[in-house]
Amino acid sequence: MKKYLFTILAVTLAFVGCTKINLADSASNEDQEINFETALYTGRTKADLDHDGHSALTGSFIVRGFFTGDKAWANVTDFSSSSTDAVVYMDAVEISKQKEGDNDVWKATSGKYYWPKAGQLSFIGYTGWTADPTWGSEKATLLSFTETIGDNYDKDPMVSDAAVNYSQNPTTATHFVPGVPMLFHHATAQVAFKALEDTEVGDGEGLDYEILLKNVTIKNLVKTGTYTANYAANDATVSGAWTATTDKGDRVIYNDATGLKLTTTAQSVYDAKAVLPQALVDAATTPATDVVTALVSYTINVYKEGTTSPVMATKTYTNIAVSLVTEKNITAWNQNTIYTYTIKIAPVSGEIHFDPAVVDWSQVDAGTIDVD
Repeated sequence: MKKYLFTILAVTLAFVGCTKINLADSASNEDQEINFETALYTGRTKADLDHDGHSALTGSFIVRGFFTGDKAWANVTDFSSSSTDAVVYMDAVEISKQKEGDNDVWKATSGKYYWPKAGQLSFIGYTGWTADPTWGSEKATLLSFTETIGDNYDKDPMVSDAAVNYSQNPTTATHFVPGVPMLFHHATAQVAFKALEDTEVGDGEGLDYEILLKNVTIKNLVKTGTYTANYAANDATVSGAWTATTDKGDRVIYNDATGLKLTTTAQSVYDAKAVLPQALVDAATTPATDVVTALVSYTINVYKEGTTSPVMATKTYTNIAVSLVTEKNITAWNQNTIYTYTIKIAPVSGEIHFDPAVVDWSQVDAGTIDVD
């Protein structure tokens, strides 16, 4: 049986940045509580997206606000606790959507935070992480988290671009409602799996096939890593990177002793779930070697055409190793991206070939025939 590769069906949520809109200082911010507006980067097209294709954030988030005085974010280099360039004004403040009259506003869940009448503020948001962040003293390593992403991991850790150089609430919405715009990016990747029966059975007659998918397991997943958010870009767009550990393991995607009967229509066997962004191949080898693979187990049953009994032949294929690189040549799982694989299994193997030969004539001396 040939080892069919997985086919990538969809890749969404590509990691890109968003242009900021910064407001000039204003004297009209007397007693003005700090409001936010949120969005989540997505590459999908839906009716509820903003004009740049970003979807609305659900739930709350945490914000850190830096007061930089008259100095713009681009000119701030020292974020240490002793710095007077960037003083923490809002420290781990939860922000949630609330009602003010008939309007939705995003502001502090507890307490009230107002705009200083001189100077300006810049903000960084995060949500969905298991542990509290570690804050650095410079932009390139300003924010980091260590996260373990196990089989039952149900979080969606995100960080925002920095919203910089604000001195009052915007009066118009960048995304959905007026407020300091906070654009969040997913820090993990996600993978999903479907499965179907390949229809390529050739011109053979008289047989029906049944394919039962028994098990799919991803091998050698890196589970733990440290995410570091880099805010050194001139426009304060975040660029995050993961440093992986040696904490590796397997993840069972599907397991059923009875087996899922495959059809020619793709069926979901694993909804999209988080994985640590990581390389799928070791590029240092020649040729590159797969370091994250999948094992697939399935059973083929063969019947006389038009019948379901008896089984004329059956065979189980156990732990067939397949590459996750596929024909799409995706060599790594990246942040803010969903990878959907389709397992395609054929009920037949390679085309039938023959090796014809002819038995040579046997030579027999039949003797002499005498004729008088």
